[in-house]
Parts: sequence; structure tokens; C-alpha cells
Amino acid sequence: IQTDGTSLSAAHVAGAASLLWSMNPDKPASFIRSLLNESARSKGLPQEYGNGVLDVAYAVDHISDGALSVENETIVLPQG
Repeated sequence: IQTDGTSLSAAHVAGAASLLWSMNPDKPASFIRSLLNESARSKGLPQEYGNGVLDVAYAVDHISDGALSVENETIVLPQG
């Protein structure tokens, strides 16, 4: 069975966010959200696929590398 859509992805994103937050509970929610957004792998047009596919392993590996810009709540991760 193949499924897709926001109903399925919401649970995956919540789980990923919980994992990342448990690794560093002092980070603000905006940091975790930006980390998930920036570490996602593009799947196609954002209008059709949103941010893409979660890459939780990459986010976990780079949670300490990210520098959050408080001004616009964006995070900069190493390319890779």
C-alpha cells in the first residue's frame, strides 16, 4: 500500500521534531522548524511537494552545526 499527503506526513514531522528537540531541549521551536525545513530533500515543485522529504538523519547529524538567525528565523546548514 502506498500512501501520501499531509495526514501521513504530519505524524512523521512531529516525530522528527520530538527527536530533535529531545537532543537539545534549549533550542526554540523556530530552530527545530527551520532545521527540518532546511534539511528536507526536494521532491519537486514546492507547490506540489511542499518542503520535500524529511532527512532526519541529516538533521540529527547537523543539529549542532546550524546557526539560527533570530531576525528572520532561518537556519544555515552545511551543504551536503
